[in-house]
Amino acid sequence: MEKFFAEIEGEYPKKINKIIATYHMAHPDKVYSMPAFSLEDKMEITGLITLQILRTKEFRAGLVELHEKFTKSLLDRFIQEDESEFDPDSYELKIKNEFYSVLQAQQLANPEFLDSMTQTLMNHIWVVFVNLTDLPIYTSDTPIVKHANKDDKFISYGGYASEGIEIHYPLNSKFVLTLMDRRYFKDMEALENCFLPLDNVENIKYLNGLQISHAYRQVFCAEDKFDMAFDYCKQYPDACEEAKNRVSVHAFGRKY
Repeated sequence: MEKFFAEIEGEYPKKINKIIATYHMAHPDKVYSMPAFSLEDKMEITGLITLQILRTKEFRAGLVELHEKFTKSLLDRFIQEDESEFDPDSYELKIKNEFYSVLQAQQLANPEFLDSMTQTLMNHIWVVFVNLTDLPIYTSDTPIVKHANKDDKFISYGGYASEGIEIHYPLNSKFVLTLMDRRYFKDMEALENCFLPLDNVENIKYLNGLQISHAYRQVFCAEDKFDMAFDYCKQYPDACEEAKNRVSVHAFGRKY
C-alpha cells in the first residue's frame, strides 16, 4: 500500500506547483480574475485529494471510533429489546489494534466509495485563497480539514457532502485550496476556480485553528511561529490528545 502511495505522491508537487506558478506568472491586474487551474487539473487533483484524505492516521482513528460506537449502539439495543438486566454502561467495545489498518484498507480498496468521494469533491465550488499577511498558514499530518457551517442536534453536517461544509487544503504557507458546498455558498459561484486574496490576519488564524484542532499529532509551519498552536493546546488540552473524541453516534435515544 505504501509503495502505491509513494507513486501517487510523486504527482502532488507537480499539480501544486502548477497552481502556484500560475499565480506568480500572471499579470498582477488579471491574477484575481483568471482561472487558477483547468478542468483537467481539477479532475486529477480531486483523485489525489481523495487518497490523501483516506490515508491519514486521523481518518483511520475516526473510522475505528465510528465502528466501535455504532456497533456498541446496536448491541445496547439488542440488550434493551431482550429486557436483560445487563447494564450497557458496564462494558466497552474496542477493535483490536491489528485490525485498524484493515478497516482503512477496505475503504481505500472500495472503488464505489472512492468514486463517490471523488464526485462529491468535484461538485463543490473550488477557489484558491492567497495569504497576503505576514502570518504563515499552518499544515499538519491531517492537512485536509473540514468545517461545518450548519448545526443540528440530531443531524451531522460534518461530512464531505454535507450542506454547508467547507474543506481546506494548504498548498504551502501562502496558498490554500478551498472547496465549498455549492448549496450553502451559492454566492461564491461567480468566483469559482479563481485566486482570492486574504489580507485579514483573522482569516489565517481561522485556517490555522482548523489545522491544529484536526491534527493527529503534528502541526507544521514554514517559519518558527507556533505560538498559536501552543496557546490552543493550553486552552483545549483534550483536543490536542491522540485519544480525543472524533465521532458522535446518536442512536436509540443515546449519544455515544
